[in-house]
Amino acid sequence: MMHSEKLWRLADKVANEYISREDTVAVAVTGSLAKQTTWEGSDVDLWVFSKREDGFQEGMDNGIYWEADIKHTSVLEIPFDLQRWLTPPKLKENDGNLYDALWQCKIVYDPTGKLAQYKARIDETMADDDWLEARRKNYLLYGRGCLDALKFANPLHAIVIARDIATMYGIASYWMGQKQLLSSLRRVPENLSAAPHIQTLYKSIYNLKGRQGAEEYWHHLDRLPAAVKQKIQTDLDYEIRPVYQLGYYDGSVCKLLQLLAKQFDPEEVRPWLCIDSDPESHKRRILQEVQELITLCSSS
Repeated sequence: MMHSEKLWRLADKVANEYISREDTVAVAVTGSLAKQTTWEGSDVDLWVFSKREDGFQEGMDNGIYWEADIKHTSVLEIPFDLQRWLTPPKLKENDGNLYDALWQCKIVYDPTGKLAQYKARIDETMADDDWLEARRKNYLLYGRGCLDALKFANPLHAIVIARDIATMYGIASYWMGQKQLLSSLRRVPENLSAAPHIQTLYKSIYNLKGRQGAEEYWHHLDRLPAAVKQKIQTDLDYEIRPVYQLGYYDGSVCKLLQLLAKQFDPEEVRPWLCIDSDPESHKRRILQEVQELITLCSSS
């Protein structure tokens, strides 16, 4: 059986479990499965609209990871906000953008038709080249502003934030230039192969060094403090280790660096953040590289 067929069988199984609940209002399959861009590491992503409060659920089924973002049905009552979608998310606030997630989604349950109306507006907007170009420029402008604010920041904090800027605003704008949205965050470096100059800069920003570097990094993870490892264990087992095992070495390390920077203070996990021995020098280098990356993405 093809991997995509296995994914759809699991998607239908999990979706039906939610549909059977009286509080479920709508269900959509999102991500690579919905967009027909699956790869060997694809998992199942669902968005569930419910009368219950927001939540998140995940699991493994026959070796395939699935997750469900659960939103209160009231979000479907909020008028479609085009201006809000044009505005870049603030740093540390880029989790689960509703509009991005529902673009090209596959609706599997929507008796009221409200989710279909939302999806139609989203798909229609994304098809507008002028609107997408305006959004791309907003991301680039905001990214430059955030980068400028790091000139006098603590070196460790500046480095991890600059990496976020490179991904959230630089690489995201690159994909908008390709009429796509940033996705598959576990293999961002590998997906930049068609833009080798951007890829090289991005790998340098994260200090990514291919298979050998990834093997050394994963070996070093064994020395993570127990409390840190416990907090990220599910992400390690369900999402990151599988892509490492599939050969996405830089992608696995990149995702781990992002996870650690998001969950912990940089000082707490510094040995696992791939920081140079001289943080101040590293800061100067990375700020220059992120500036160059944003410039390249602006002309892509």
